[in-house]
Amino acid sequence: MNKKSQGLSINAIILVAIGLIVLVVLIAVFSGAMARFVQGLFGATTCEKACKSVDRAVYTDQTKDQCKTLEASERALLIEGEFDDVDIGEVCCCKENAP
Repeated sequence: MNKKSQGLSINAIILVAIGLIVLVVLIAVFSGAMARFVQGLFGATTCEKACKSVDRAVYTDQTKDQCKTLEASERALLIEGEFDDVDIGEVCCCKENAP
């Protein structure tokens, strides 16, 4: 049996995937969603506002090393920067909201 088959090449599949990613990013940029996200994250003066802009709750009294440890187990997110409600030696550490 000598059957010839035709299918999508790996290159075509990769190009379609990259095209979809670019399309999603362009839609986010032009719809203003990206601008609201960036403004909420970088325009925040408190850790609580920064965490809310990425839809997370606030962990308090965390050092940088403690937050990095929690990133894997508690799905925490370390947000770098200076915030009014974060003491010296601590960082803004945000944890994923409970479902």
